[in-house]
Amino acid sequence: PPYSALIPLLFPLEYKYEAALALQIANLLTRSFFSAQLGIHDLPNNVAFFSGVDIDRSLRKSVQHECITPSNPHGLSVSYGIAPGEELDIFTLLERASILRARRENSNI
Repeated sequence: PPYSALIPLLFPLEYKYEAALALQIANLLTRSFFSAQLGIHDLPNNVAFFSGVDIDRSLRKSVQHECITPSNPHGLSVSYGIAPGEELDIFTLLERASILRARRENSNI
C-alpha cells in the first residue's frame, strides 16, 4: 500500500521543498541498496518513493486536519493562525524544487 513520510524535521522554510526532495531521494537510495543486495534490480515508483511527504508547521495526523478538540473547539487555523500543510508526491516535489532553483538562479544574476 502507499505510504507517506511522517518524520518531523526542522529546517528553514525557504528550503522546505529541497528538504522533502532529499527525504524522497534518501528513501530511493536505501530501498535501491537493499533491493540490489537481494538481486532485485528494478524498483517500481510506488516502492522507490513515498506516496507523499507532509510539509507542515504543526505535527498532526494529516496536513489537512484542523485538530478540533474540546479544548480547541475552533481548530488550528482559527485559534492559532496555522494554515493547513501540504502533502506532495515525488513529481510535484521535483517541479516545485526546480521552479525555486530557477528563481534563485535568476535573482543571483
